[in-house]
Amino acid sequence: MKARTSIIGLFFILFFSTTTVYAQEMGLFSSYLVGTYDMRGGHTLLQIINPTAKGIEVYIAFFDADEKPLMCKKDKLSHNDLLEIDVKALKLNVKFGVVKIVSLRDKKPVPGIVGFQRHFFDKVGVTESNLAAVPAKILEEEIKVIMDVCK
Repeated sequence: MKARTSIIGLFFILFFSTTTVYAQEMGLFSSYLVGTYDMRGGHTLLQIINPTAKGIEVYIAFFDADEKPLMCKKDKLSHNDLLEIDVKALKLNVKFGVVKIVSLRDKKPVPGIVGFQRHFFDKVGVTESNLAAVPAKILEEEIKVIMDVCK
């Protein structure tokens, strides 16, 4: 009887854990991603992926650590396309900052990107993480700032 109760309990734990993981995965797909770049003793590589069946435009705005806009990079991604940006090659002349990425179709935000950032440090190694997917509600006001950088 004790083994049967344990199996039933394990089933419920696995069932609810799977539901939780699924809900978190849905939050990684967005029209707005943010991350950081770090040139202090290393460099950063950004990867942006369009997992959709349609093409999109991406605007990538770079800011320094004091919120000053530095530059914008625009690109088009076909379906299932990948864009890789080595921030070191952009020669931003700052050591640390923020990157904001928006996916657009017909100049309007559209969910269509996932992204990753890798920080390579000279003596320590490599770290990798997802670019943070930001809710569309936040982008409603932030799009003005990004589009101003990406004129």
